[in-house]
Amino acid sequence: MQKTFRLLLTLLVLAAPIYTHSFEVYFNFNSDDNCGDTHLDEKFGEFISGAEYTLDICFYTLTLYNVCDSIISAHDRGVSVRVIIEADNSDYSAVERLEEGGITVIDDWFPGSGGSGFMHNKFAIRDSRDSSSFNDDYLWTGSWNASYTNTFYDANNVIVIQDHNLARQYTLEFDEMWGSQGETPNSSNSKFHTRKVDNISHSCYINGSLVEVYMSPSDGATAAIVDAVKSADHEILFCIMAFTSDTLESAMKNKWDQISNFRIKGVFDGSMWNNESSASINMRGLGDNPWSLNPEVLLDSVNKPEDGILHHKYMIIDGHYSDSDPTVITGSMNWSTNGECTNDENTLIIHNADVARAFINEFNARFREAGGVTVPQNILVQNFPNPFTYTTTIYFHLDSLSDDTLETDEKSILRLNMTGSSNTQKGTVKIVNIVGKTVKTYQVDRSMNKINWDGTDESGQELPSGLYFYHLTFNKHEASKKMIYLREGQ
Repeated sequence: MQKTFRLLLTLLVLAAPIYTHSFEVYFNFNSDDNCGDTHLDEKFGEFISGAEYTLDICFYTLTLYNVCDSIISAHDRGVSVRVIIEADNSDYSAVERLEEGGITVIDDWFPGSGGSGFMHNKFAIRDSRDSSSFNDDYLWTGSWNASYTNTFYDANNVIVIQDHNLARQYTLEFDEMWGSQGETPNSSNSKFHTRKVDNISHSCYINGSLVEVYMSPSDGATAAIVDAVKSADHEILFCIMAFTSDTLESAMKNKWDQISNFRIKGVFDGSMWNNESSASINMRGLGDNPWSLNPEVLLDSVNKPEDGILHHKYMIIDGHYSDSDPTVITGSMNWSTNGECTNDENTLIIHNADVARAFINEFNARFREAGGVTVPQNILVQNFPNPFTYTTTIYFHLDSLSDDTLETDEKSILRLNMTGSSNTQKGTVKIVNIVGKTVKTYQVDRSMNKINWDGTDESGQELPSGLYFYHLTFNKHEASKKMIYLREGQ
């Protein structure tokens, strides 16, 4: 049964997917806080069923009949549908099913020569080519292909974003490969692989969050990822199928060497674990350019009924640290020469703490499966109900790993595989009024996950209606949120 996890910028309820007004994040395998176990094929069917005007689909592999049937249903109800597929995967019966349903499908050999790369994208755009409203323009992207193995055996992520500007950039990319802006493709204008040019805007703001987008091979995606790595202050976490970029590895190594308590943890797919070109070799101290005090990078151990792969291509930068810039990098591109220089790919760099939190939950599950110890995460959840009159509950999660210990000797702890401290660690939750005065203080420890506040101060006196703040302090982590108290009769 699919679980539900929603995060509404100021509201976090532990379940999957998450919503931040503009972002929805899905994972097909279990992750912490029940954020996962989504049937991505069914979720994509829901995405397709929401189309009213236009639907552009660009996938490396499309073999699922239920997805094809959803696309055909959209076409039958009058939606303008365009589909691009990788040439090597264009002869599957599911693609023929689309064509028999009246849908035009092209591949990267459409211009007459496919070149040396793959059309490796996995994205779809909904209702971006109409003028009805900007509020119905959606983008779907991530690491997931519409295939049986990618759905049930391989670990994948998807992000769905509602934003006209971002959807428009992906539409420009689609049009460049399609060769036109209309329903009929034009082979004389169609451009794939190295024929493409950098023709999009690379940044937009979605509810105040910067989102960057880069298309390969024209836009310099690796350089943008390297810049994000250089901006990191505290940690880098990643799950990756293929990581062979020397430039990106060098940027990570510089951070590792320069900052004594910098944290790097990663999970590699088994297909690249012992590949001589993989960054995993140097990171484990086995290559020609070995890392000192090796970061904890692990071979994936995804729980799967048959041979599957860790198909993710994501990185989380400073996801635990609100004083920095929590960032997620995801998309279709492996960190490789082919991903950068020859394949058609898309990469998103999302500067949003809530999206980072969802990916941290996914990372922790994959990392523990591989035998690792997860990084600390203290979560302060929005109180419920809010606003409230009689009483409200403030939820939180205090992680078992002590940041005091991590700060003193992080890299030794990684090697020793220590698990952290006990329930005796103490913290506080303080209720603060609008002028900054603390009106009530609660002592908390790791055995607790909530407190109840009834609108009174330390002496039991009922406080006036208004805006209040609650502030969590535990180890070296701090977090605050707002709440509204509506006193009865006021």
